[in-house]
Amino acid sequence: MPSETEEEFVTDCLDTLSHLDSIESPKGSDRRRQFVGQDPIDKLLDEPTTGTFIEVLNEGYTIVVRTKFLGETYAMRLRLRDGAYYCDTPVNLHRHETEREMRACLENYGHADAEVVSVQ
Repeated sequence: MPSETEEEFVTDCLDTLSHLDSIESPKGSDRRRQFVGQDPIDKLLDEPTTGTFIEVLNEGYTIVVRTKFLGETYAMRLRLRDGAYYCDTPVNLHRHETEREMRACLENYGHADAEVVSVQ
């Protein structure tokens, strides 16, 4: 597989950014791209509440948190796909049919208080 040149890499990155709904393309001679609205990870760090988690999930992002359960630390992926909310752990998959069920899961298990690892 041939290696990519720096120019090809930058072109590929810019092409990817142009397809993201949360990124505003530059206008005129301005070359800067910027988030439309607040960056989702900043939103979670500024206000780590159940409501904020639900808001970010409803915007289509997947949230990865690091949490503890029975003395063990593990990563959990929180996501919304095809109208259902999911909490993926290495050993279990919770499926929630409604936003209300997802809120209850976040509150009961303290996922909204967990360390945010990434937002994808």
